[in-house]
Amino acid sequence: MGGRVTMEEATVKHETDDQLRVIGGMIALALGAYVAGNVIAFLVIMALQLVGIPVTDYPERLALISAFSLQGLGFGGVGLVYLMYSKDGSDLIRARIPNLSGISYLIGGIIAVLIGWGGVTFVITQLGVDPAQSELIESGLQNPALLLLLVPVSILLVGPAEELLYRGIVQGTIKRVIGPVPAIIIASAVFASIHVFGLIGSPTEMLVTLTVIFVLALILGSLYELSGNLVIPAIVHGLFNAIQFLIAYSQVMGIAAP
Repeated sequence: MGGRVTMEEATVKHETDDQLRVIGGMIALALGAYVAGNVIAFLVIMALQLVGIPVTDYPERLALISAFSLQGLGFGGVGLVYLMYSKDGSDLIRARIPNLSGISYLIGGIIAVLIGWGGVTFVITQLGVDPAQSELIESGLQNPALLLLLVPVSILLVGPAEELLYRGIVQGTIKRVIGPVPAIIIASAVFASIHVFGLIGSPTEMLVTLTVIFVLALILGSLYELSGNLVIPAIVHGLFNAIQFLIAYSQVMGIAAP
């Protein structure tokens, strides 16, 4: 009996070690993609400066370089390379053109993230806590044209690239070893944590904003799990970001009340 229990304990420990190794690997992949994207952005900016093309004083150029380097080559590129060289990569991503059922998930997802965003924001307001500010939106408030530029960039690049990495690969891989619900929670926490580098504010304000992002990520992760189609959260994610930029633009231009 004692030997059998020992074998069971050894099996459980082995499974736990495998789970921790997979989770740690996915966290490292997400962090590595972020670092790679920033290194690429830095190199591109330096190269442009060397050939006489100014960048640092032009927010639109910085935003485009950041989007294509970080989201495109960092998140999207690293994600695609991982899928190419992973032995299970071809079976990891579930994506297809949405059918009628997918469109219903799409509409429901947009409504869900807006309600989630509004609900969490309302709670934060009632608590009297200020959230941190996004560096990107702060730059856009000084240069409204940047906010309009970020609308198509969000839909066509940011949403798809971030969903490929965080929902498709990170969440999908972790799901294989611990199931969907813990995978959604962990992937959402990783996704939210990465955003800390783009925030302006005190630690408390950053924590508040990261909580909002975490809640939205939970919705996106659940949407992927329920729909079985990565295209759905990718579109919802891109549209949600675009809506935020349009709201900021309307406020700075005096079209809507802040």
